[in-house]
Amino acid sequence: MDAISTDAADLHYSNLPPMLLAASSERAMMSAERSVIAAGFRVGARMPIELAAQRIGQQASATGLWVELDRDCGEAMGELLSKIRSDVSDGRYAAVISATSDLLDPLAALLDAGDIELIIDAEDSDRAAALAIASARRSMPLLLGDIRKRQ
Repeated sequence: MDAISTDAADLHYSNLPPMLLAASSERAMMSAERSVIAAGFRVGARMPIELAAQRIGQQASATGLWVELDRDCGEAMGELLSKIRSDVSDGRYAAVISATSDLLDPLAALLDAGDIELIIDAEDSDRAAALAIASARRSMPLLLGDIRKRQ
């Protein structure tokens, strides 16, 4: 039979909320999208750096955010990184920031959070590893315990 199945139960989506992509150029966006899709994530939104902070604030739920930077985006980049630092520390989503080596110093100055994966001039394997670490970190529950109970 040459008919195409229209069975709605045949759809296969990840159970995870989507990944959001922010990039400083079209070329950077293509790199980000390639990395995220290769890891099996669904892309929920693609946005320029200048609109990303506002758009992220409107997102109900996201597995993570991938930011791809191939140039300094000035104040918009600083605003976005500040929002990411706050959101990641609050556990809203995981974050990977991929950038070129000329942005290392400004990014290091803006990102003091250890929970954000920062990769510089990364190869495909580095990108995959950073995304795996970030998403695994987000899915690990926060465990608290009273050390006095161990005695």
